Amino acid sequence: MSPTTPRTPSASGTSAGSLAGSPARDRGRGVRGGLAWGNMLQAGIWLIFLAYPANLILREDLTGGERLLAVATLVLFALAYLLGFGRIPLTVDEGAERAAWRMLVAWWALLIGCGLVLAAVLGGQALAGLTPYYVATVMFTTTPRLGLPLSAVIVLGATGAAALSAGPQGVLYLSGALYIGSGMVIVSSLMEHRERGRRRTAEALQAAREREQVARDVHDLLGHSLTVINLKAEVASRLLASDPEAARAELEQISRTSRTALAEVRSTVTRLRQPDFAGQIRAAARALETAGVRAELPDPQAAQDAAGADATVFSWALRESVTNVVRHARAGTCRVTVTRGLLEVADDGVGWSGRCGDGLQGLSRRIAEAAGGRLEILAAEPETGTVVRVHTTSRAAASADRPAGRTTGRESR
Repeated sequence: MSPTTPRTPSASGTSAGSLAGSPARDRGRGVRGGLAWGNMLQAGIWLIFLAYPANLILREDLTGGERLLAVATLVLFALAYLLGFGRIPLTVDEGAERAAWRMLVAWWALLIGCGLVLAAVLGGQALAGLTPYYVATVMFTTTPRLGLPLSAVIVLGATGAAALSAGPQGVLYLSGALYIGSGMVIVSSLMEHRERGRRRTAEALQAAREREQVARDVHDLLGHSLTVINLKAEVASRLLASDPEAARAELEQISRTSRTALAEVRSTVTRLRQPDFAGQIRAAARALETAGVRAELPDPQAAQDAAGADATVFSWALRESVTNVVRHARAGTCRVTVTRGLLEVADDGVGWSGRCGDGLQGLSRRIAEAAGGRLEILAAEPETGTVVRVHTTSRAAASADRPAGRTTGRESR
């Protein structure tokens, strides 16, 4: 539950929403990183619900010294709460650094100390107003396996303190903070943990698929290319003395094969990154140039602007298409055209065999899932070469758009 979403306060004045700041905290920031000011600001919105313990400070039976001590302690609690959520990374678990655990325990100790001081000055019922904050500190900074039992201990302890101080009727009055507010914090944190787990699983599966694809590609590329180079090198060495011209021809083929292999490896390695479309245009120019293919490519920035929201999908498609041109097409020229909702990659090579490998099948699925589009492959005119087209839903809204201007060869870099 995002803290930026308004929620109805409970009877005691404690929010039923998340008190921990944004769940989308920077998970890459460690204990040595800077403060997450945005998270602190979002967490600070909910400090308004410290109004209940603040209201207890206005009681007439407090001395001036007690009132001053309570005010200072409540301010210290609020500052510590904000700084903790701005400094301690999510989630501190068994694999976290010792420094993270030391910081987390020190933070808890400081907040508990503040609560005990307020309870001593204002009575046990003061802890009820702080209970959802304590629950947030354990639920949003640890795993549910640790956070849930700690939250139960916190709620039961605060209930006992409130009962001793204000009696059963006081506990009933404070139930909004003790149970409703704390319960909503727990539900919100569990939803966030579940979403983070889903994202981690999706990222792990995607990384595994990428590794598997790259492993297959590198095996296919280098296995074949290195075998050919090795064989031709042996032939050239045998012919060097008896037929220098034939040996020179073999060496030239070795050079061409190595350039092609280099271009294929470059195209494969780019799959490990997610560049913008302009960067992918430049990468395509380098791969084609290395393979000795004349490139007719759009200006990178013009292509990026024409792609618009489809830039990521077009990047995937351009990678796969250029890799296939370099690897299979034996083309002399490759032309790329970009308009809104349409990417076209055409070559003048040997033509498409009609079979879709894993790369094209995966690309077709990604285009459909990410952009609601489709992949089209057809023979170029006049029956030579291949044209690959990617259509997305943006196409219908831009039928009058002009293609991004093309440049040739090195001008596209």
